[in-house]
Amino acid sequence: RNFIGRVLRRKGFAVLSAADARQGLELFRSRPHEITAVLLDLTMPRMDGREMLAELRKIQANVKVIVMSGYSEEAMGARFAGTDAPLFIEKPFKTASLIDIIVRLLD
Repeated sequence: RNFIGRVLRRKGFAVLSAADARQGLELFRSRPHEITAVLLDLTMPRMDGREMLAELRKIQANVKVIVMSGYSEEAMGARFAGTDAPLFIEKPFKTASLIDIIVRLLD
């Protein structure tokens, strides 16, 4: 979280960080129109990424989300079957790949 935050800040992105999914949801609830995109891990303390995505979409249906995970993209497809699947980046990833997917999401 800290490393990715530093990298994104150096690339000119404004970054808000949360220690876990619940804290992230509270942050999003308090600033839904200021947050352009959410980068979340599939495996987080207190709530998994699929549950968090559902909660984020209750707050803002068209929220832009990238899920990162050590699971393969194929496994992620199965986990998000039946939903409007978010963009996905498999860990480990290169910084350039993360920037590319964020730019693609925001375009």
